[in-house]
Amino acid sequence: MNPKGKVITIDIEDKTAETRKLDIAQKLITFVIGSSTDPKIVSEITERVKGKKAIVILDSNHTKDHVLKEMENYWGLVNVGSYLIVQDSDINGHPVFKHHGPGPMEAIDAFLPSHPNFQIDAERERLIFTTNPRGYLKRIQ
Repeated sequence: MNPKGKVITIDIEDKTAETRKLDIAQKLITFVIGSSTDPKIVSEITERVKGKKAIVILDSNHTKDHVLKEMENYWGLVNVGSYLIVQDSDINGHPVFKHHGPGPMEAIDAFLPSHPNFQIDAERERLIFTTNPRGYLKRIQ
């Protein structure tokens, strides 16, 4: 763990009033309000992490199109050896919420063929349960 590491969180609604009061939040978290796929937000995040190590965790709108757009917007921020983590890839029958419709798992399936610099790291799923099956994408080049 990097003790100098920071967290950037993006959300369309600001529900962080209590969290923002915490010392640790003031020191380590940057709160960005807006859509994670808004070009202005993507640009702002890209500038903030330029030249730094980054892990990207996606956990917002769980439709295939939205998740795939996030993946396309943020994969370049992930350093070799680090991760793009897609949350909740278990929905749409993988194995839960069978009638959800195409979601994170389908976005992963669409993303990987055109991004050979990422591979699924099944070792991250070594525990009995995960809500992110096939969702730990390690940048290998």
